[in-house]
Amino acid sequence: MSPGNEQDIRQLLGGVLDTITPSPVPASTVLRKGKVLRRRRRVGSAAGAATALAAVAVATAVIPGLLHQRGHQPPVSRQHNGPAVTVHPPGLHSPAGEIAWGTVNGQRWQLITTKSGAISAAGASAAAGSVPMSPAGPDPISLGALGGTLQAYYGAVRRDVTSVEVTLGDGSKFRLQPVTVFGHRLIGFETPLREAVGRIVAYSGHRELAYAIPYNGAGVAMWGVMLRPGQAEPPRLSRTIFSGRVTGTYHRVTVHLGPWGRCLTDSAGSSACSPASPGPAASAGVIMRTAGPGQPGLLIGALQPSVKAMVLTMAGGGSVSVPLDAMGSLKFYALVIAGHPRILSWATFGGAGNQIDGGQGAPS
Repeated sequence: MSPGNEQDIRQLLGGVLDTITPSPVPASTVLRKGKVLRRRRRVGSAAGAATALAAVAVATAVIPGLLHQRGHQPPVSRQHNGPAVTVHPPGLHSPAGEIAWGTVNGQRWQLITTKSGAISAAGASAAAGSVPMSPAGPDPISLGALGGTLQAYYGAVRRDVTSVEVTLGDGSKFRLQPVTVFGHRLIGFETPLREAVGRIVAYSGHRELAYAIPYNGAGVAMWGVMLRPGQAEPPRLSRTIFSGRVTGTYHRVTVHLGPWGRCLTDSAGSSACSPASPGPAASAGVIMRTAGPGQPGLLIGALQPSVKAMVLTMAGGGSVSVPLDAMGSLKFYALVIAGHPRILSWATFGGAGNQIDGGQGAPS
């Protein structure tokens, strides 16, 4: 472009611009909007700071460990999947004989007994049975179990027991306060069916008297013995000692030894727990039977370790040696009682061939 042409263009543009009258600058509007923006920024900053502080406070109160994580750690969440169990003692307007009431996951339950010891698990459980009115043996607690739509536990405590703490399988805990019902000190609670019970502890004030670690494999918490504070837990052993059909029904009987004592489970539906000791030497040690005395069925027994042999004398002559299964310090046997041939007598013998015990008919 030549210098002459450039000058001509400048003159032309100057003439056009002279025809335009500019509007006044909206300084007040711009300043007003600027103040609003500044105020908003200040409010937003304060709210953000408050939110950040609140978030830090919540994190500090709930999950302190999150403050010490480094790098891109995944979020931590603690989930409680166990049942929501509540237990309440009888109130002023409770019916006569009420032991306790509460809820399990919102379902209401109620345990009521009679003077004769009959127990009913009303509400969610809808089942009935009988309640022990005093502890059996040296243990401070004796509990029975009753299954309906919920699992009910109920029983008696010694006079020195002031509270009982129950820990479920998921670690949740609740306390039971004994109540006097028809002159007996009783406790009770309910859980969902097949819910594990991890521990039951009896207290006298703040002093621990004894605790039970139940066996839960049969769908209900069972134990045959309570341990004293500081007592070492026995080792846990499990073995199937019989499997087969008896009178048309299949049975698989398993012995479980451990801190609960001696528990037996039968696939046909029976279960039982008792102390690990088999009792006095002068005993056949019967601990489970599937039929009444003299009827065809399966008989399970435990013997002292000093027993080396068990012999049956049969009708029509002859004898049968019963196999013994050593487990821990005990000897177990499984005996099928049939109508023929009939058992006339039984006897147990020691290592020197000396007879330890015996009786007429089948062991009982």
